[in-house]
Amino acid sequence: MESKYKTIKHIGEGAFSSVILALNIETGEKVAIKKMKKRRWKDTAAMAEISALQRLHHENIIRLLDVFREDYRSFLVFECMDCDLNELVVSRNGRRLPETVILDITYQVLNGLDFIHRNDLFHRDIKPENVLIRRHITKAPTAGDSVGAIVVEAKIADFGLVHDLDFSRPLTDYISTRWYRAPEVLLNCANYSTPIDVWAVGTIVAELATLRPLFPGSNQIDQLRRIFDVLGTPRISAPVPSLSSEVDTGAGDPDSWYEGAVHARKLGIAFVPSTRRPVATVMPDVSVALSQLVDYLLVLNPATRPTARDALAVVSRMLDHTLGEAPNEDAACAAAAAAASVDGSSAEASVPEEIEMVAVDQKVPSTATVVSAPAPGVGPRRLPRIP
Repeated sequence: MESKYKTIKHIGEGAFSSVILALNIETGEKVAIKKMKKRRWKDTAAMAEISALQRLHHENIIRLLDVFREDYRSFLVFECMDCDLNELVVSRNGRRLPETVILDITYQVLNGLDFIHRNDLFHRDIKPENVLIRRHITKAPTAGDSVGAIVVEAKIADFGLVHDLDFSRPLTDYISTRWYRAPEVLLNCANYSTPIDVWAVGTIVAELATLRPLFPGSNQIDQLRRIFDVLGTPRISAPVPSLSSEVDTGAGDPDSWYEGAVHARKLGIAFVPSTRRPVATVMPDVSVALSQLVDYLLVLNPATRPTARDALAVVSRMLDHTLGEAPNEDAACAAAAAAASVDGSSAEASVPEEIEMVAVDQKVPSTATVVSAPAPGVGPRRLPRIP
Protein backbone atom coordinates (compact mmCIF):
# COMPACT_ATOMS: atom_id res chain seq x y z
CA MET A 1 0.00 0.00 0.00
CA GLU A 2 2.77 2.43 0.93
CA SER A 3 4.23 2.22 -2.58
CA LYS A 4 1.07 3.66 -4.16
CA TYR A 5 -0.90 5.41 -1.41
CA LYS A 6 0.19 7.68 1.44
CA THR A 7 -2.03 7.52 4.53
CA ILE A 8 -3.35 10.90 5.70
CA LYS A 9 -5.66 9.88 8.55
CA HIS A 10 -8.16 7.31 9.79
CA ILE A 11 -11.69 8.56 9.04
CA GLY A 12 -14.13 5.76 9.87
CA GLU A 13 -14.77 2.42 11.51
CA GLY A 14 -17.46 -0.14 10.75
CA ALA A 15 -18.39 -3.66 11.74
CA PHE A 16 -16.47 -5.22 8.87
CA SER A 17 -13.98 -2.56 7.81
CA SER A 18 -12.15 0.66 8.58
CA VAL A 19 -11.70 3.64 6.24
CA ILE A 20 -8.51 5.59 5.63
CA LEU A 21 -8.10 8.95 3.90
CA ALA A 22 -5.06 8.63 1.66
CA LEU A 23 -3.21 10.28 -1.20
CA ASN A 24 -2.52 8.59 -4.50
CA ILE A 25 1.22 9.23 -4.78
CA GLU A 26 1.22 9.08 -8.57
CA THR A 27 -1.78 11.33 -9.31
CA GLY A 28 -1.99 13.47 -6.15
CA GLU A 29 -5.67 12.56 -5.84
CA LYS A 30 -7.22 12.09 -2.41
CA VAL A 31 -8.95 8.74 -2.04
CA ALA A 32 -10.84 6.77 0.60
CA ILE A 33 -9.42 3.30 1.22
CA LYS A 34 -11.69 0.69 2.79
CA LYS A 35 -9.63 -1.89 4.68
CA MET A 36 -11.54 -5.12 5.29
CA LYS A 37 -11.05 -6.58 8.76
CA LYS A 38 -11.25 -10.25 7.83
CA ARG A 39 -7.95 -11.96 7.07
CA ARG A 40 -8.87 -14.62 4.53
CA TRP A 41 -8.54 -15.35 0.86
CA LYS A 42 -12.28 -15.42 0.34
CA ASP A 43 -13.87 -12.38 1.96
CA THR A 44 -17.54 -12.68 0.99
CA ALA A 45 -18.48 -9.07 1.82
CA ALA A 46 -15.55 -7.63 -0.11
CA MET A 47 -16.20 -9.90 -3.08
CA ALA A 48 -19.90 -8.95 -3.15
CA GLU A 49 -19.08 -5.24 -2.99
CA ILE A 50 -16.43 -5.45 -5.71
CA SER A 51 -18.68 -7.51 -7.98
CA ALA A 52 -21.58 -5.07 -7.56
CA LEU A 53 -19.54 -1.93 -8.11
CA GLN A 54 -17.98 -3.35 -11.24
CA ARG A 55 -21.54 -3.43 -12.64
CA LEU A 56 -22.76 -0.15 -11.19
CA HIS A 57 -21.30 2.88 -12.96
CA HIS A 58 -23.64 5.72 -12.10
CA GLU A 59 -23.42 9.33 -10.98
CA ASN A 60 -25.22 8.59 -7.69
CA ILE A 61 -23.18 5.52 -6.76
CA ILE A 62 -19.71 5.74 -5.23
CA ARG A 63 -16.92 5.09 -7.72
CA LEU A 64 -14.55 2.17 -7.09
CA LEU A 65 -11.07 3.15 -8.32
CA ASP A 66 -8.80 0.28 -7.33
CA VAL A 67 -8.68 -3.05 -5.48
CA PHE A 68 -5.65 -4.76 -3.99
CA ARG A 69 -4.75 -7.34 -1.33
CA GLU A 70 -2.16 -7.09 1.38
CA ASP A 71 -1.49 -9.34 4.36
CA TYR A 72 -4.49 -11.52 3.34
CA ARG A 73 -6.82 -8.49 3.57
CA SER A 74 -8.81 -6.82 0.83
CA PHE A 75 -8.43 -3.07 0.24
CA LEU A 76 -11.00 -1.15 -1.81
CA VAL A 77 -10.07 2.32 -3.07
CA PHE A 78 -12.90 4.82 -3.65
CA GLU A 79 -13.28 8.39 -4.81
CA CYS A 80 -13.16 10.81 -1.89
CA MET A 81 -16.33 12.60 -0.75
CA ASP A 82 -16.69 15.44 1.78
CA CYS A 83 -18.87 13.75 4.41
CA ASP A 84 -21.85 11.46 4.86
CA LEU A 85 -25.46 12.60 5.10
CA ASN A 86 -25.54 12.30 8.88
CA GLU A 87 -22.41 14.45 9.20
CA LEU A 88 -23.93 17.05 6.88
CA VAL A 89 -27.00 17.31 9.12
CA VAL A 90 -24.93 17.46 12.33
CA SER A 91 -22.69 20.19 10.88
CA ARG A 92 -25.70 22.51 10.65
CA ASN A 93 -26.05 22.66 14.45
CA GLY A 94 -29.78 22.07 14.63
CA ARG A 95 -30.75 23.97 11.47
CA ARG A 96 -32.82 21.87 9.11
CA LEU A 97 -31.83 21.53 5.50
CA PRO A 98 -34.09 23.53 3.17
CA GLU A 99 -36.88 21.26 2.04
CA THR A 100 -35.93 21.63 -1.61
CA VAL A 101 -32.47 20.32 -0.71
CA ILE A 102 -34.06 17.38 1.11
CA LEU A 103 -36.01 16.64 -2.06
CA ASP A 104 -32.87 16.98 -4.19
CA ILE A 105 -30.93 14.54 -2.00
CA THR A 106 -33.91 12.17 -2.06
CA TYR A 107 -34.02 12.43 -5.85
CA GLN A 108 -30.35 11.49 -6.11
CA VAL A 109 -30.62 8.54 -3.71
CA LEU A 110 -33.68 7.21 -5.54
CA ASN A 111 -31.92 7.73 -8.86
CA GLY A 112 -29.03 5.57 -7.64
CA LEU A 113 -31.39 2.96 -6.20
CA ASP A 114 -33.39 2.77 -9.41
CA PHE A 115 -30.18 1.98 -11.28
CA ILE A 116 -29.17 -0.62 -8.67
CA HIS A 117 -32.58 -2.31 -8.86
CA ARG A 118 -32.61 -2.26 -12.66
CA ASN A 119 -29.34 -4.19 -12.48
CA ASP A 120 -31.08 -6.89 -10.40
CA LEU A 121 -29.42 -5.92 -7.12
CA PHE A 122 -30.63 -4.42 -3.88
CA HIS A 123 -28.47 -2.61 -1.34
CA ARG A 124 -29.88 -3.82 2.02
CA ASP A 125 -28.18 -1.15 4.15
CA ILE A 126 -29.48 2.25 3.09
CA LYS A 127 -28.99 4.73 5.95
CA PRO A 128 -27.66 8.31 6.32
CA GLU A 129 -24.11 7.08 6.96
CA ASN A 130 -24.14 5.23 3.63
CA VAL A 131 -25.16 8.28 1.61
CA LEU A 132 -21.99 10.24 0.89
CA ILE A 133 -22.03 13.96 0.12
CA ARG A 134 -19.85 16.30 -1.92
CA ARG A 135 -20.48 20.05 -1.80
CA HIS A 136 -20.16 22.16 -4.95
CA ILE A 137 -19.95 25.97 -4.94
CA THR A 138 -21.58 26.96 -8.21
CA LYS A 139 -21.69 30.73 -7.65
CA ALA A 140 -19.44 32.90 -5.49
CA PRO A 141 -21.06 35.01 -2.73
CA THR A 142 -21.85 38.61 -3.70
CA ALA A 143 -22.77 41.77 -1.81
CA GLY A 144 -26.44 40.98 -2.23
CA ASP A 145 -26.08 37.25 -1.65
CA SER A 146 -23.73 36.30 1.18
CA VAL A 147 -24.35 32.60 0.64
CA GLY A 148 -23.88 32.17 -3.08
CA ALA A 149 -25.06 28.89 -4.51
CA ILE A 150 -23.97 25.59 -2.98
CA VAL A 151 -25.42 22.34 -4.22
CA VAL A 152 -24.82 18.85 -2.91
CA GLU A 153 -23.95 15.71 -4.81
CA ALA A 154 -25.14 12.50 -3.14
CA LYS A 155 -23.81 9.01 -3.77
CA ILE A 156 -24.81 5.64 -2.34
CA ALA A 157 -21.91 3.79 -0.69
CA ASP A 158 -21.06 0.63 1.28
CA PHE A 159 -22.23 -2.32 -0.78
CA GLY A 160 -21.01 -4.97 1.66
CA LEU A 161 -24.55 -6.30 2.17
CA VAL A 162 -25.66 -6.03 -1.45
CA HIS A 163 -27.70 -8.95 -2.78
CA ASP A 164 -28.22 -10.22 -6.31
CA LEU A 165 -31.82 -10.97 -7.24
CA ASP A 166 -30.65 -13.67 -9.65
CA PHE A 167 -28.39 -15.42 -7.16
CA SER A 168 -29.61 -18.14 -4.80
CA ARG A 169 -27.23 -17.22 -1.95
CA PRO A 170 -29.29 -17.21 1.29
CA LEU A 171 -30.15 -13.83 2.76
CA THR A 172 -28.09 -13.20 5.89
CA ASP A 173 -29.50 -12.43 9.32
CA TYR A 174 -27.46 -9.23 9.59
CA ILE A 175 -29.35 -6.70 7.53
CA SER A 176 -29.38 -2.91 7.73
CA THR A 177 -29.51 -0.69 10.77
CA ARG A 178 -32.63 -1.22 12.88
CA TRP A 179 -34.14 2.27 12.58
CA TYR A 180 -34.16 2.03 8.78
CA ARG A 181 -35.18 -1.63 8.61
CA ALA A 182 -38.33 -2.55 6.70
CA PRO A 183 -41.12 -4.44 8.52
CA GLU A 184 -40.73 -7.53 6.30
CA VAL A 185 -37.14 -7.85 7.52
CA LEU A 186 -38.11 -7.29 11.16
CA LEU A 187 -40.75 -10.03 10.81
CA ASN A 188 -38.25 -12.48 9.27
CA CYS A 189 -40.11 -12.76 5.98
CA ALA A 190 -38.10 -15.05 3.75
CA ASN A 191 -38.11 -13.32 0.39
CA TYR A 192 -37.61 -9.62 1.01
CA SER A 193 -36.23 -7.69 -1.93
CA THR A 194 -35.87 -4.22 -3.48
CA PRO A 195 -38.79 -2.66 -1.51
CA ILE A 196 -36.65 -2.67 1.66
CA ASP A 197 -34.41 -0.01 0.08
CA VAL A 198 -37.40 2.21 -0.68
CA TRP A 199 -38.61 1.86 2.92
CA ALA A 200 -35.21 3.03 4.15
CA VAL A 201 -35.42 6.12 1.94
CA GLY A 202 -38.78 6.99 3.50
CA THR A 203 -37.33 6.86 7.01
CA ILE A 204 -34.37 9.01 5.91
CA VAL A 205 -36.66 11.67 4.42
CA ALA A 206 -38.55 11.82 7.72
CA GLU A 207 -35.29 12.11 9.66
CA LEU A 208 -33.98 14.92 7.45
CA ALA A 209 -37.26 16.79 7.87
CA THR A 210 -37.43 16.47 11.67
CA LEU A 211 -33.77 16.00 12.72
CA ARG A 212 -34.73 12.85 14.60
CA PRO A 213 -35.30 9.22 13.62
CA LEU A 214 -38.92 8.43 12.83
CA PHE A 215 -38.89 4.95 14.39
CA PRO A 216 -36.04 4.82 16.98
CA GLY A 217 -36.74 1.31 18.26
CA SER A 218 -34.54 -0.06 21.04
CA ASN A 219 -34.91 -3.66 19.84
CA GLN A 220 -36.70 -5.65 17.15
CA ILE A 221 -40.08 -5.79 18.95
CA ASP A 222 -39.96 -2.13 19.96
CA GLN A 223 -39.11 -1.21 16.38
CA LEU A 224 -42.19 -3.06 15.11
CA ARG A 225 -44.34 -1.51 17.84
CA ARG A 226 -43.30 2.01 16.79
CA ILE A 227 -43.96 1.27 13.12
CA PHE A 228 -47.38 -0.30 13.77
CA ASP A 229 -48.35 2.58 16.08
CA VAL A 230 -48.21 4.95 13.10
CA LEU A 231 -48.82 2.75 10.07
CA GLY A 232 -51.29 0.34 11.64
CA THR A 233 -50.94 -3.36 12.34
CA PRO A 234 -50.82 -5.79 9.40
CA ARG A 235 -54.27 -7.16 8.62
CA ILE A 236 -55.25 -10.45 7.07
CA SER A 237 -57.61 -10.00 4.16
CA ALA A 238 -58.87 -12.92 2.11
CA PRO A 239 -55.96 -13.97 -0.13
CA VAL A 240 -56.43 -13.64 -3.87
CA PRO A 241 -57.55 -17.16 -4.93
CA SER A 242 -55.11 -17.46 -7.83
CA LEU A 243 -52.12 -16.61 -5.68
CA SER A 244 -50.14 -18.50 -3.08
CA SER A 245 -50.90 -17.58 0.51
CA GLU A 246 -47.30 -16.40 0.71
CA VAL A 247 -48.03 -13.63 -1.79
CA ASP A 248 -50.15 -10.64 -0.91
CA THR A 249 -50.78 -8.01 -3.58
CA GLY A 250 -52.99 -5.91 -1.34
CA ALA A 251 -55.68 -6.08 -4.01
CA GLY A 252 -58.86 -4.40 -2.81
CA ASP A 253 -57.32 -3.38 0.51
CA PRO A 254 -54.02 -1.46 0.28
CA ASP A 255 -53.53 -1.56 4.06
CA SER A 256 -53.76 -5.34 4.28
CA TRP A 257 -50.66 -7.48 4.47
CA TYR A 258 -51.40 -11.17 4.74
CA GLU A 259 -47.80 -12.36 4.91
CA GLY A 260 -46.88 -9.80 7.58
CA ALA A 261 -49.80 -10.81 9.78
CA VAL A 262 -48.92 -14.50 9.38
CA HIS A 263 -45.26 -13.94 10.27
CA ALA A 264 -46.19 -11.83 13.29
CA ARG A 265 -48.29 -14.74 14.57
CA LYS A 266 -45.48 -17.23 13.88
CA LEU A 267 -43.12 -15.10 15.96
CA GLY A 268 -45.68 -14.91 18.77
CA ILE A 269 -45.93 -11.15 18.40
CA ALA A 270 -49.24 -9.72 19.57
CA PHE A 271 -50.11 -6.05 19.11
CA VAL A 272 -53.34 -4.22 19.78
CA PRO A 273 -54.96 -3.87 16.33
CA SER A 274 -54.67 -0.34 15.01
CA THR A 275 -55.31 1.50 11.75
CA ARG A 276 -52.94 3.66 9.79
CA ARG A 277 -52.77 7.35 10.61
CA PRO A 278 -51.06 10.11 8.63
CA VAL A 279 -47.33 10.44 9.29
CA ALA A 280 -48.02 14.15 9.78
CA THR A 281 -49.35 13.29 13.25
CA VAL A 282 -45.79 12.50 14.35
CA MET A 283 -44.17 15.12 12.08
CA PRO A 284 -46.29 18.19 12.96
CA ASP A 285 -43.76 20.84 11.91
CA VAL A 286 -43.08 19.41 8.46
CA SER A 287 -44.65 20.66 5.24
CA VAL A 288 -47.65 18.87 3.79
CA ALA A 289 -45.59 17.84 0.76
CA LEU A 290 -42.81 16.13 2.70
CA SER A 291 -45.15 14.39 5.13
CA GLN A 292 -47.20 13.09 2.18
CA LEU A 293 -44.00 11.89 0.51
CA VAL A 294 -43.08 9.93 3.64
CA ASP A 295 -46.62 8.49 3.73
CA TYR A 296 -46.23 7.46 0.11
CA LEU A 297 -42.89 5.69 0.68
CA LEU A 298 -43.70 3.96 3.98
CA VAL A 299 -46.22 1.28 3.03
CA LEU A 300 -46.34 -1.82 5.25
CA ASN A 301 -46.99 -4.29 2.47
CA PRO A 302 -43.86 -4.50 0.26
CA ALA A 303 -46.03 -5.65 -2.66
CA THR A 304 -47.83 -2.29 -2.72
CA ARG A 305 -44.87 -0.10 -1.73
CA PRO A 306 -43.75 2.16 -4.60
CA THR A 307 -40.71 1.19 -6.62
CA ALA A 308 -37.63 3.40 -6.70
CA ARG A 309 -38.63 4.42 -10.25
CA ASP A 310 -42.15 5.42 -9.21
CA ALA A 311 -40.84 7.36 -6.21
CA LEU A 312 -38.21 9.07 -8.35
CA ALA A 313 -40.91 10.34 -10.70
CA VAL A 314 -42.87 11.69 -7.72
CA VAL A 315 -39.88 13.57 -6.31
CA SER A 316 -38.97 14.92 -9.75
CA ARG A 317 -42.48 16.38 -10.11
CA MET A 318 -42.31 17.84 -6.60
CA LEU A 319 -39.01 19.57 -7.34
CA ASP A 320 -40.31 20.98 -10.63
CA HIS A 321 -43.47 22.24 -8.93
CA THR A 322 -41.53 23.80 -6.06
CA LEU A 323 -38.78 25.47 -8.06
CA GLY A 324 -41.42 26.77 -10.41
CA GLU A 325 -39.52 26.89 -13.69
CA ALA A 326 -39.09 24.35 -16.45
CA PRO A 327 -35.65 22.72 -16.40
CA ASN A 328 -33.07 24.32 -18.68
CA GLU A 329 -32.03 21.27 -20.68
CA ASP A 330 -29.09 21.88 -23.02
CA ALA A 331 -28.31 19.83 -26.11
CA ALA A 332 -25.66 17.69 -24.45
CA CYS A 333 -27.99 16.68 -21.65
CA ALA A 334 -30.79 16.01 -24.11
CA ALA A 335 -28.53 13.60 -25.93
CA ALA A 336 -27.54 11.96 -22.65
CA ALA A 337 -31.19 11.63 -21.68
CA ALA A 338 -31.96 10.00 -25.00
CA ALA A 339 -29.11 7.56 -24.48
CA ALA A 340 -30.39 6.73 -21.01
CA SER A 341 -33.79 5.75 -22.40
CA VAL A 342 -32.43 3.11 -24.75
CA ASP A 343 -33.63 0.34 -22.45
CA GLY A 344 -37.17 1.06 -23.64
CA SER A 345 -38.64 1.74 -20.20
CA SER A 346 -39.40 5.40 -20.83
CA ALA A 347 -43.05 5.28 -19.88
CA GLU A 348 -43.76 7.83 -17.20
CA ALA A 349 -44.40 6.39 -13.75
CA SER A 350 -47.72 7.25 -12.16
CA VAL A 351 -47.61 10.12 -9.70
CA PRO A 352 -50.20 10.35 -6.93
CA GLU A 353 -52.05 13.64 -7.44
CA GLU A 354 -52.07 14.52 -3.75
CA ILE A 355 -48.26 14.56 -3.80
CA GLU A 356 -47.74 15.89 -7.30
CA MET A 357 -49.69 19.09 -6.78
CA VAL A 358 -48.36 20.16 -3.36
CA ALA A 359 -45.22 22.28 -3.27
CA VAL A 360 -42.99 22.45 -0.21
CA ASP A 361 -43.35 25.52 1.97
CA GLN A 362 -39.89 26.96 1.46
CA LYS A 363 -39.42 28.56 -1.94
CA VAL A 364 -35.85 28.62 -3.20
CA PRO A 365 -35.00 30.65 -6.32
CA SER A 366 -33.86 28.31 -9.05
CA THR A 367 -30.20 28.37 -10.00
CA ALA A 368 -30.79 25.08 -11.73
CA THR A 369 -28.85 23.66 -14.60
CA VAL A 370 -29.10 20.10 -15.74
CA VAL A 371 -25.99 18.18 -14.81
CA SER A 372 -26.88 14.62 -15.66
CA ALA A 373 -29.15 12.36 -17.62
CA PRO A 374 -32.31 11.39 -15.74
CA ALA A 375 -33.51 7.86 -15.35
CA PRO A 376 -35.79 6.81 -18.20
CA GLY A 377 -39.22 8.40 -17.81
CA VAL A 378 -38.05 10.84 -15.10
CA GLY A 379 -37.45 14.56 -15.37
CA PRO A 380 -33.89 15.93 -15.16
CA ARG A 381 -32.50 16.86 -11.77
CA ARG A 382 -32.94 20.41 -10.46
CA LEU A 383 -30.30 22.08 -8.30
CA PRO A 384 -31.66 24.00 -5.28
CA ARG A 385 -29.07 25.82 -3.22
CA ILE A 386 -28.15 25.14 0.37
CA PRO A 387 -27.18 27.95 2.80
